[in-house]
Amino acid sequence: MKLDVKDGADASAPPAASGSRPRSAASGWTPVVGLSALKAFGAVFVFFLVLTVRCADTEAEAVDPTGIWKWSYAAGTGNVLEAEIRLRRVDARLVGEAVGADRKELPLEKIEFKDGRLRFEVTRLVVGKRFTTRYEGVITGDRIKGKSRAGSGASAPSRDWEAVRVRAGAVSD
Repeated sequence: MKLDVKDGADASAPPAASGSRPRSAASGWTPVVGLSALKAFGAVFVFFLVLTVRCADTEAEAVDPTGIWKWSYAAGTGNVLEAEIRLRRVDARLVGEAVGADRKELPLEKIEFKDGRLRFEVTRLVVGKRFTTRYEGVITGDRIKGKSRAGSGASAPSRDWEAVRVRAGAVSD
């Protein structure tokens, strides 16, 4: 440690402002360079935080629900049936149809897609009565996982639902 011979002050400490006592690091002196570096670090941190949040929003927006989605389900004892939906955009709106085991096309109703979550309804006529099934799931890559609820009311049975997107060029019946 170097001492100033005149008054015994630490020669490595910055000179004291006129009319004030010399300060040491222990007494709360912070170099100006340190404050500038801290401000720069804070600005960089905020920038990357905003960038990270924006990238997450872009990723959620980048999920594309369009395409052909297929799944199978149990119907009665030992019967496994195939179903699919076809989703496309028309004038920035999501539209589509469901194709059941009987290969009849039915329009999808109340289609909603937001933040990677897809919801829609399909109404069928079963023995002269309208029967609505509601589907809801989260799209991750080429999979939709969620629940389907058949019928109306809170007591309507629900089941797990998982559909897989059929890639272009895949063989289809």
